[in-house]
Amino acid sequence: MESHQKNQKQRLNVKTKAQLYECMLRNGWYLPAITSTLLTVKYMLSIKDGAVWCPRYEYLKLRACPRPPLKSLLISELHLELNSFKEKRNTAIDETHQPDVDWLLIALATLNANHRYFAKNYVPSVMETRKIFGNIPDINITEDEDELYIHDDFFDDIPSEILDSKSSKKSIIPMSSQEKNKDNIQSAIKIRSKFRQIKHKLEGFGGFDQIDGEDEQKPEEI
Repeated sequence: MESHQKNQKQRLNVKTKAQLYECMLRNGWYLPAITSTLLTVKYMLSIKDGAVWCPRYEYLKLRACPRPPLKSLLISELHLELNSFKEKRNTAIDETHQPDVDWLLIALATLNANHRYFAKNYVPSVMETRKIFGNIPDINITEDEDELYIHDDFFDDIPSEILDSKSSKKSIIPMSSQEKNKDNIQSAIKIRSKFRQIKHKLEGFGGFDQIDGEDEQKPEEI
């Protein structure tokens, strides 16, 4: 009786959603992001009472899925995995109450670490692709075979469209001393051009008539 009253008193002391969220985490439940629409006080209390399924930290399995499909497909796959159990497991997910994608991926991996979404060669189809992944910037690796050639199976089963990118925005290889010198000269020319523009504007106001170094020789372009 005394223990029950103590628990009731402690429960009354939890006055905010954030406090309850932290208490749930400290008790071992891996919850969706607190900003997700699924994460409500009712949802957390339902997990605590065993009415809603939620993975626990001690059982989590992590798998990589760099290009996940639509959230709706992740939810469908999660429900298919849960329906394979004899006992019905409710997630409380519906159209207006949904978790974040990261939680869905980890929950799905925990239930089925060998799901096709976590395969090394998985790339979502056109119907599965999230629009956000259409403009991932690419950085090309330029020639330096001794350092960049990888001899193991690192690139095995990697989809060809990922490796065959033809974009060439910026090299990750440092510039040579000659390239740096050329870049510095070009920067100096740009600065001098800007300086002359400012001087011209000030002369229009009679601000100053002469600037030292005006007759200096222009740096030779490479």
